[in-house]
Amino acid sequence: MNPPQSEPPSRPPDFLSVQDVEDAEEILFAHPPMRVVTTVCTCGEAYPCRDVRWARLVKQVTEAGG
Repeated sequence: MNPPQSEPPSRPPDFLSVQDVEDAEEILFAHPPMRVVTTVCTCGEAYPCRDVRWARLVKQVTEAGG
């Protein structure tokens, strides 16, 4: 069984100022979480991985020279 919830303190702890609390609230409002989707290579690295970049470079050079 959980202990009863107590009321939040009416003022911040001694090491925080009222301005610190206001700034923290503004920062949390201005920086919400954001979902980010990244592409991952089958080898587990971020795509394009080093091998893919090398293969693309080789293909570019051979196609440009031919």
